[in-house]
Amino acid sequence: MEQRIFMTGTGGMVGSYVSACAWHAPIMQTDVREFDITDTAQVERFFAQYAKEISWIVHLAAETDVDRCEQDKDHAMRVNVLGTQNMVYAAQRYDIPLLFVSTVGIFGGDGQLGPFHEFSTPCPANFYAWTKWYGEEIVRQHLTKYVILRAGWMMGGGAKDKKFVMKIIRQLLDGKREIFAIEEIIGSPTYAKALVRTMSEMLQTSYWGTYNCTGNGKMSRYDFARVICKEIDPSVRVTPVVSSFFNLPAPRAASEHSENRMLTLRGLNTMPSSEDSVRAYIEEIRLAGILDPLRAHAAVRL
Repeated sequence: MEQRIFMTGTGGMVGSYVSACAWHAPIMQTDVREFDITDTAQVERFFAQYAKEISWIVHLAAETDVDRCEQDKDHAMRVNVLGTQNMVYAAQRYDIPLLFVSTVGIFGGDGQLGPFHEFSTPCPANFYAWTKWYGEEIVRQHLTKYVILRAGWMMGGGAKDKKFVMKIIRQLLDGKREIFAIEEIIGSPTYAKALVRTMSEMLQTSYWGTYNCTGNGKMSRYDFARVICKEIDPSVRVTPVVSSFFNLPAPRAASEHSENRMLTLRGLNTMPSSEDSVRAYIEEIRLAGILDPLRAHAAVRL
């Protein structure tokens, strides 16, 4: 019987790059619309039927909207905790290795600036980060064959992207000539395409455990926005502001600056620098035609 890798949440940002990566086995992809990780009965029926065909579970499905998690804690718990628990119990019952994507957002809530590595003390700043930390703990408590990869300040997916890069680009598409970005918060922007490549490499090892997996280096949100605008339209002004400027529902960690210490020690840290990650993603967006309206506007101005 051919063995396959079962993935949840492949309709999201990270899942956008699954088909572009080399895997050691065929992928069985599922999206939230067809496979509800919070439906315990559905999960149990699925694995009772297909477990013998599955060599790995890769758990990508999650609620990653930080502000929605803060405003709807029950929803956040159902998806990020109960959903993860269902996948972990299936992995445990059928002895299937599991890869779980978490976040370095579990750090920084105490004002520490990092860089945070795998042995740093977690201190989540918001409810989203708490749910991902709970998910990690469920994995560690019930499994021995697992890999946890912590990403941070994710970017990728092009039109599917609802994170920082596309928020900036949508402002540019709306004709904004000044972008406001927070100066005092720092992190390590992570290209989802590079994360997926590392995922595929980890599935071919037995290096069980927890690994930070972010872009190498750090940026403030202000630095991040400056690189984006420089790559797209250097004439746009980027203005630094403080966190209170945006009045967001969820508090943010002072820092998500990460160090991929365990990947480095294993000789597996192939993640690009944060700045190179931003440039590579902007080039992907450019090639996808998402920036074409900006070129049209520029031609009109000329």
